[in-house]
Amino acid sequence: MFLSQHALIKFTDKNISDFWFGANDLDSPQKWTWMDGTIFDFENWDKGQPADDDGNGCGAVQMHGGKWSAADCFLQKPYVCVFDTLNVTTAAALTTTTTSTTTTTTITTTTTPRPKPKSCPISWTYYNETGFCYIVFENEDWITAENRCKLQFIALKKRCFLQV
Repeated sequence: MFLSQHALIKFTDKNISDFWFGANDLDSPQKWTWMDGTIFDFENWDKGQPADDDGNGCGAVQMHGGKWSAADCFLQKPYVCVFDTLNVTTAAALTTTTTSTTTTTTITTTTTPRPKPKSCPISWTYYNETGFCYIVFENEDWITAENRCKLQFIALKKRCFLQV
């Protein structure tokens, strides 16, 4: 619900009824999944939803009430990107073992979860309720929105890696 409330504030002077989020049934009709591949274990569909039968459905959150609906993925809607725990890859450890016939080199890379930020990168909003950072963008079709969110996430992870 807080996402739709934030979106209402962001788009107060615009006639927007809903916005994209990370659910779709593009791979298999009527089998909804999250765009990041995690298990679809929570639903907040509005009555009669999802009403998509052809496998071209993408999830939209209604501005008033926060319920979900299925919409044609090629429609232009605002969308929300979410940034979760900052995982930072630390320096790799190099180990070399030599025997009479074989040399083995092992590189060990450790990924350490850092605490969730209490502040977010510029233009992102932090929500204490979830511990995540969010950003809302203007209209795109769902596929473009998904790609832009992935690029934002990669850029944020790279920035965190470089700050270590």
